[in-house]
Amino acid sequence: MSRWFGLSLLLSATLFGCKKEVPPEAGGAAGGAAGGSGVDVAPTSAIDPAVSALAATFAPGELRVTLVNPGAEPRQPLRYAYTPGMAGLVQVKTDSDMGMGMTDPATGQPMELMNIIMPSVIFDIEMAATGLDADNNVLTSSKVSAVGVEERPGSMPGLVDTLTQQLAMIMGMTTEVTVSPSGRLVRQEITPPSAMSPEMAETVKMAEQATQNTGVAFPDEAIGVGAQWTVMNVSQMSPMEVLVTQTATLESLEGNVATIRFTITQDLVRGDADMMGLPPGSTLEFTEFRGEGAGQLRIDLSQPFVFSGESLVGLQAGFDMTMNGESQSASMTMRSQTTTASTNR
Repeated sequence: MSRWFGLSLLLSATLFGCKKEVPPEAGGAAGGAAGGSGVDVAPTSAIDPAVSALAATFAPGELRVTLVNPGAEPRQPLRYAYTPGMAGLVQVKTDSDMGMGMTDPATGQPMELMNIIMPSVIFDIEMAATGLDADNNVLTSSKVSAVGVEERPGSMPGLVDTLTQQLAMIMGMTTEVTVSPSGRLVRQEITPPSAMSPEMAETVKMAEQATQNTGVAFPDEAIGVGAQWTVMNVSQMSPMEVLVTQTATLESLEGNVATIRFTITQDLVRGDADMMGLPPGSTLEFTEFRGEGAGQLRIDLSQPFVFSGESLVGLQAGFDMTMNGESQSASMTMRSQTTTASTNR
């Protein structure tokens, strides 16, 4: 996925963060419960020891690209060819849903608490390649220039107006990104608009952490059609820690136009009960956690601002918690479908 397609996921993450009143589903960085609240973190059955062991081998910020299959001949290294001064406009449309449930204490049967269908959210983003650094990495910038909200069948009444007001604060948000020709993130910095509320600014920062390595990076080796590679990193989905595995396949390469199909999995490395705001002595154990997604990207490598893509990602989580001597089981689902298209300007 191109860096700009990854930006669409950042906006999706921001959308999830600003729309709901329940606390984020997360835990802190390794080293103890955030804030020192005294909430105990129970060993969680949703964490695979093999996943934890693998995640422990990653250096902070490491992006691990591994070639699985080089594909058919002819082969060539895939590289983006940004030219300083190049500019583009991208439109991102996101449809997202969220549900929460719990076990009825009286009957032991699952009970739905809420099932929210969100309106469609559309962002227009102005993009530019502003220069090259000494290592030939490209310096790029983007700015959110327009935000629109549209009704979807079944969406909750009143959400269009609420989201329109909240997302207006994103207008003018800028992102500075330095990316290598092979798609590896060197630097990313988001600057919220001055009018953005502190709560929204914090959500944006959390989304920034969660999407720092969302672009599909290319292998160092030469590859051909049918090539497959994995891109892995440990993401701070604040305050939760997740191992993200992206498997990419080069479906076609016609001249400079590449079509890449990808799948994404997210496995819990560390969760923290502190995000639930539970009183001291409470416990929370994740019993299920699985994030999965898939999509496709079509991009002109010689004009990296000309691309289109689709992705569908979802998260299913379950947890048991004990509070004030009482036990409860709950579940959460999230789903986000994003379409992205851009043109050079």
